Amino acid sequence: MTSTSPSTTTTTTTTKKLTTRSSPRAALSTLQWPALRFRLLDEAGEPMDLALRRVRIKDGAVVDAEDVRHEDHDGVGALTALLEDRGFTIDSMPAVADPDVPGVWRRLLLLRAYVSAIRGWPQRWKHEPDWTVKVGGPSPAVAVLDVATTTALLKSLKASSSGLTAGVVSALDRTAAALLLDEESPRRWMVPVNMRRSSHKGPDDYKNAVTSLLVPFPTAQSPAEVHAVLKDMLARRWHWGTTLMSALLSRMSHARLRRMLARFDGRKSIFGYVSNVGSWPPAGVVDVDGDDDSTWALIPPVGRRGPLATVLLIYRGRLSIALHAHGCLRLDDEAVASLLRTAVASLLSEQRLDGVAVVHSVR
Repeated sequence: MTSTSPSTTTTTTTTKKLTTRSSPRAALSTLQWPALRFRLLDEAGEPMDLALRRVRIKDGAVVDAEDVRHEDHDGVGALTALLEDRGFTIDSMPAVADPDVPGVWRRLLLLRAYVSAIRGWPQRWKHEPDWTVKVGGPSPAVAVLDVATTTALLKSLKASSSGLTAGVVSALDRTAAALLLDEESPRRWMVPVNMRRSSHKGPDDYKNAVTSLLVPFPTAQSPAEVHAVLKDMLARRWHWGTTLMSALLSRMSHARLRRMLARFDGRKSIFGYVSNVGSWPPAGVVDVDGDDDSTWALIPPVGRRGPLATVLLIYRGRLSIALHAHGCLRLDDEAVASLLRTAVASLLSEQRLDGVAVVHSVR
């Protein structure tokens, strides 16, 4: 008699890299600033979600979507996880240009110099925002440029001693200030800085690894002027100074942080922020995406402390610009889309480009 062993089947379970809104939350005690800030604001009734939306270019219809808690991912981390969950193999992530961490005393001096440069600059509104509004508001708008226009824009900005972030900040500031602020009102825009110290991807690199710099606008500035200011701030290593503030805030009690965040003062708000999360999929990564009729956009959260929020993302050669306006500004869907449409047209005209861009309201 011949004996045979029963056959066995092995099932492999793939763990998703992207932590979505429906995923279990990490323990509050494990969070560091700025993830801690996002959690506490969310608990206080000010949603801090990242919305990843794949939009059909011709009509803006959403064909794929993920809602992500900002406490779990920054933009780069979210996009890396998203693409890996959809079949891309990504072995490296963008890293900060100067990865050597200054000592504590040096970072303290850097922080002092930075705070002195950006203190104040309160904007003067044409109509005071309704600061009682915490949730709700108009639909975000997404502008998509075709590959040829994106390529030409990047080339033109580089030739004029500027870059994409500075070009969009300049155009968006000029357009939004004309709509919302008194003539020649000062203001500030926040620009996040990726602080990953190595391109080698580690398990924690999907999380928040950013700091931010506030760029003062005494008046409207050209892309080259904005670029020069940002370049100077980074050369002075002020971004390393701001990491000391993050470390100090991470050490405070949660009760104290809640009290601090509850003391909202509209006079201390900034105008908004613009984040550039780069080009995807990264160079050298095999493209497994066959859909050329749609593209990804990253819609940022927005709050009263900075009621305009924008993210720039290049996907498969196409630039998407997502603009999110807080409800306190009293804008409707068309006003937000019009603001973005005007800013993009202004940027292309300034660079003498006859480009193609479509703008849709997206939820």
